[in-house]
Amino acid sequence: MPVAELVDEPFIALPPDAGALREFWLAADHRETPARVATAVETADETFEAVASGLGVALLAAGNADIYRRDDLVYWPVGGLSPSELAVVWRTGDDREAVRVFTEACCLRTDAAATIG
Repeated sequence: MPVAELVDEPFIALPPDAGALREFWLAADHRETPARVATAVETADETFEAVASGLGVALLAAGNADIYRRDDLVYWPVGGLSPSELAVVWRTGDDREAVRVFTEACCLRTDAAATIG
């Protein structure tokens, strides 16, 4: 599904103070008018509950679609979205295994996104 087919749908969004992250997940770069925000949420669980309740749709990284799969949600691939960038910063010399595992996981790349609704 092209992103243009979704821009008029009500969206589940991050809080306004999430700034650029909120705008990215609202596909702001692909809109002529601001997104219609049904509700703001702070966690993945709140997002999925809002979508399952029929309040709106939400964009989700394609790699997370299988992780968060639920019987009460439908997932569609979405094309035409701008790529995302993630920056990870950690202290020099911090050799904790959790930091190493996290930074290695962040180096994995996905080129697609999905929507749930």
